[in-house]
Amino acid sequence: MAPYPYPAPDSADVKLDQNESGYDVPVEIREKFAEELPNIKLNRYPDSSYLKLRELIAKNAGCKPENVLIGNGGDEILQMIALAYLTPGVDAITLVPTFSVYRMVCAFVGCRLEEVPLDSEFGVPQGFVEKCRGNAVFLCNPNNPTGTVIAEEIIDAIAKNAKLVILDEAYAEFMEKTYPIRENVISLRTFSKAYCAAGLRVGYAIAPEKLIEGINRVRMPWNLNVLSEMFAEILLENSEWFGQKVKETIAERERMAAALSKFAKVYQSGANFLLVRSEKIIFEKLLALGVKVRKFSYLPGFFRITIGTKEENGIALAAAELIASDFDSILFDMDGVLVDVRESYRGAIKKAAGEFAGSDVTDAQISALKAIPGFNNDWDVSYALAKGIGEPEKVNRESADYAKIKWIFQEAYLGAGGEAKTGGLENRERLPKTSGAATVAGLREQEMPIIGKEMLLLLKKKYRLGIVTSRPREEALWAMERMFAGVFELEFLVAQEDCKKEKPSPEPVRECMRKMDAKKAVYIGDSASDLAAAKAAGIQCIYVGKERNGAKIWMKNAVDLEKVMA
Repeated sequence: MAPYPYPAPDSADVKLDQNESGYDVPVEIREKFAEELPNIKLNRYPDSSYLKLRELIAKNAGCKPENVLIGNGGDEILQMIALAYLTPGVDAITLVPTFSVYRMVCAFVGCRLEEVPLDSEFGVPQGFVEKCRGNAVFLCNPNNPTGTVIAEEIIDAIAKNAKLVILDEAYAEFMEKTYPIRENVISLRTFSKAYCAAGLRVGYAIAPEKLIEGINRVRMPWNLNVLSEMFAEILLENSEWFGQKVKETIAERERMAAALSKFAKVYQSGANFLLVRSEKIIFEKLLALGVKVRKFSYLPGFFRITIGTKEENGIALAAAELIASDFDSILFDMDGVLVDVRESYRGAIKKAAGEFAGSDVTDAQISALKAIPGFNNDWDVSYALAKGIGEPEKVNRESADYAKIKWIFQEAYLGAGGEAKTGGLENRERLPKTSGAATVAGLREQEMPIIGKEMLLLLKKKYRLGIVTSRPREEALWAMERMFAGVFELEFLVAQEDCKKEKPSPEPVRECMRKMDAKKAVYIGDSASDLAAAKAAGIQCIYVGKERNGAKIWMKNAVDLEKVMA
């Protein structure tokens, strides 16, 4: 047997792969749990009948407590059903693709499971009702991973033919309908989805008393811990909040389906997820943009996406739209995207600001300023840090202090004598000598490419490539020649001197697009100014950084661009 496919660790920050609720239990309900916690006797076993919890479930479901069985998640209940009712002498049947645990529990007890493919639109195929005659039947409604709903009359017909129907209704709240109790039907439900509590591991079965009695014979004593039991009771006592979140999820599901249908095939769903078919929008590309969906080896070209919060869904849609777009051009910011400047430009900022102010400057301080649109120019950042300024408009580029800070910066970055060639000051002799003279080589010699030439040349086969940077032109040309010779056309470089306004103004982006004759471009940047410039220019921007920092389209590592765009 193969183990259940647990998800591997990754850098995605929008997790839409396991059909969990995007909404966590709110603070006010958690506080009720905290109030009851001192009354819990952790040294005692729980009431093994879980009577209060069963009473609350029964009241909510419109049945008797005797019709309810509690489990450590729906998976344990499936295992108990297999132990109680499935043997090597019993044949079972199900529709596929579906939840893989059905196959697992049948294998545990040696029960033969026939798997019948759904039809081309993932509906119940012709002849399946008759095939169920005399069998135990596993049905997932709405079905996972397809989201499709089996009509009640079809379930009735299957129940008439079958010995036993195990009806998995984990997602039933999202179609706002559950199946009534029938003589040979065991319905499985859970707190993991509609009650936003996958971490509790609480599931339950609703069935006729006789079937519940049979499952209870194989149930392990005290199979649910007291904390999960108490929290589940509190959730049921505050069910109104969760009902509202179900309605919000349904509305978001319809919004997501309509939006994704513009560039993919989306299957109708009654659950809290959608099944999507697309040749362009694939798992690996979404993951590179921080969005994790579920892929299946047995469904090539498909992915399943959980409906999250409105914000999460917006991020996922933005990533999908970018992947589906037909771009002709890619524009790159240079520093932090193409070139690692942590030891060069950032080192020069620390040198200039620290020497002027007489105190050390940290990376956190630099990052905090660069998170403000308008602080894209490193001379401005150095001045602001040295003077304790937090607003771009308060930077005085005409002041003597600005000139001095800029000189210290350039000397540290370029090295001794370098200022005369690239971006230096004509009035150096009028400035006081700095105490810490830079090395001959300068900090820029420590710069290394983030994206390799091979990858850029691969992208160049498909797109026109340009650079929009706030570096002085000579410094940008130096980096291009040193690290990217033969990749970028010189006329597709827009540097600091090429526009009257710098980013976050859209002028540099628009100028580069004009030079490249770009009809549909995407900009790759690493600052708030880059995001603002791209937005104002009317193009999408992929933000590169350790954290998303509010960007809809985000990439943790610039090298992942190949996965998305190549």
